[in-house]
Amino acid sequence: IAPYQVVLIDIKDKMILESLKNNKIRFIVDDKKKPAKEKTDYWTLMGIPIMAVKDKNMVRLIRRDTSEEISTNKNLLLKEIIKTLSSIQNNLHKKAKDFNKKYTTKADSWEEFKDIALTEGGFIEAFWCGNQECTKEIRELKKYSARVINPSTSTKKCIHCDKKAPYSATFAPAY
Repeated sequence: IAPYQVVLIDIKDKMILESLKNNKIRFIVDDKKKPAKEKTDYWTLMGIPIMAVKDKNMVRLIRRDTSEEISTNKNLLLKEIIKTLSSIQNNLHKKAKDFNKKYTTKADSWEEFKDIALTEGGFIEAFWCGNQECTKEIRELKKYSARVINPSTSTKKCIHCDKKAPYSATFAPAY
């Protein structure tokens, strides 16, 4: 999580600062004597989600996630920042879900689990008993370990030992 949601580049308007503070938007003002391009490059590397750059009588918002630029006037700045932060959150959440879906495979048997781990890699979802012996043998297979463990009411069996599996787990290799 970025410590700041917005950097205000060469913007010192007290009304803007106060409205951001009142809306609990974490921000920082960058008024160093450097060119705006140098400042935006720096803040991009720092991972700030939105850069608000003074641009004559307007303010230019730059989204770090898409590099999209939006021009707005000072009166609409707060509204645009709130809307853009929400859009960034939704965009990053969708990307994470898509990534997870693309790189997660379900395994219903130990043979299938081993085949996925040794050929495809990525995350593997499987039912698991929680037993230390199973954990040890799963870990020996390309250093896979349980990363997400959810209680399960399913009647499914453990991926490794065929005992009752009270958990549904997502396994991934350690690097």
